[in-house]
Amino acid sequence: MVLLAALLVVVAVPAVVWWIGQGATQKAAAHTGVPRCEGADVVPTNDDGFRAVAIRMDEGFVCTLTIRVTNRSDREVTLGNVRIPVAGPAARSGYRVTHIGGDPVRGFDMVEAETDLGWAVQAGDEEDVPLRVVFRPQGCASPGLRTWTIPTIEVRDLLATRDLDVVDLPEFIGTTDTSCDT
Repeated sequence: MVLLAALLVVVAVPAVVWWIGQGATQKAAAHTGVPRCEGADVVPTNDDGFRAVAIRMDEGFVCTLTIRVTNRSDREVTLGNVRIPVAGPAARSGYRVTHIGGDPVRGFDMVEAETDLGWAVQAGDEEDVPLRVVFRPQGCASPGLRTWTIPTIEVRDLLATRDLDVVDLPEFIGTTDTSCDT
C-alpha cells in the first residue's frame, strides 16, 4: 500500500505541475506593432478585409519590429528561444534579422534567425521583444513578390513548454533592389 501511494505521488505531482504550467503557457499571446523603418516605405495592405502593413525591401532599409507578448495567466512565464524562419545569416531572403530582444542572432550558417531570451514575464504583465531587420544585399525577391514569416517564441513554466506563433508580422515586398533576375 505504501509503495502504491509513493508511486502515485511520483506520477501525480509532476503531472499536476505540468498541467498548471501548461495552463499558464496557453494563456500567453503575441501581436506585432507598427514597424519603425528608415529607408523603406511601410505600405498598408487590405487583404481579406484585415488591415495590415507591408515593408518594401529597398536597398539599405533598417526596421524595428516589435512583438508584444502578454501573459494573461496568474503565473510567471519565461520567454525562451525565439526563431524567425528564412531571416537568419545564411538565408537568401531580401531581409535579415540581426538582433532579437537587443541580442545578436546566433550562428553564421543558420537559415533561421534565433536567440534565447530567458526573460521572465510576470502574471498579467507584458514584454516587448524588438527585432532589428535590415536589407540583405545578396538576397533575392522578385519585384512585387510578397513574402512573410511566422516567428515562434518559446514560452515556459516549470515543466511545460509551448511554442507561441506570431502570425501578424508585416509582409515584405520585393523591389528592383532585391531582384536576382538577370
